[in-house]
Amino acid sequence: MTRSTLTSGDADQSRRHSSGPSGRGSVSPTKDRGRSKVQLEDFELIRVLGKGCAGRVLLVRHSRQNTVHAMKAISKRSVLASDELPHILTELSILKRFAIYEPHNDFVTRLNYSFTDRENFYFVMDFYPGGDLATQLEMFGTLGHVRTRFYAADLVLGSKLTFRHRHGVILRDLKPENILLNASGHCVIADFAGKKRIVMDRAWSFVGTTEYLAPEVVRGHEYSYAVDWWGLGCILFECLLGRVPFRKDDDEPPVS
Repeated sequence: MTRSTLTSGDADQSRRHSSGPSGRGSVSPTKDRGRSKVQLEDFELIRVLGKGCAGRVLLVRHSRQNTVHAMKAISKRSVLASDELPHILTELSILKRFAIYEPHNDFVTRLNYSFTDRENFYFVMDFYPGGDLATQLEMFGTLGHVRTRFYAADLVLGSKLTFRHRHGVILRDLKPENILLNASGHCVIADFAGKKRIVMDRAWSFVGTTEYLAPEVVRGHEYSYAVDWWGLGCILFECLLGRVPFRKDDDEPPVS
């Protein structure tokens, strides 16, 4: 496949804007890569990894560093229209916090750069070639006791759920689609858009995927860190039996 320098049109084909330098907003790299700023033109597009209602995930190569990354390109228009800006800013804050306090933790997705232009927010992260846990479940149906114990140890000990809780982070939307697998087959927690930082160990907002939601969230009650352990239990149940313990009705919309 021919690789080309990225433009905002590659990230969001529905809209194009002027390629002049005045179209770019402030740039905020999260690591010192030997230069003060990065921008979209520093990356070459390899292929599209996935698409969503708010943007795309692209496999890219940093031209100068010659390193491969996964780039999330999130449409500003979609974010504002769906009132998702607080979630995006929370995700960025949490990713930066983990980059500072856990720079060598291979069990949590690593943010390398973040920047913006007129059309999109961009999060440039490590690329995990193993896909996600949901794909493994689709391929094999069940994963067996050995693999399930392995993934459970990764999520509890490697990804350090308790560490996140000590720093006031409730994951809230822990599900197979948000658990990536690195080149060694270990679990990596990704997608922090639904996560919440809290101060008094309690939260109220209704965010998550129905099949993995704890009862207190479904009922609209106050909840805390226990909802993450509930979600983990549902995932391990699915790994062993090939189905979630609780199913939503077919006509029930996803929770957002």
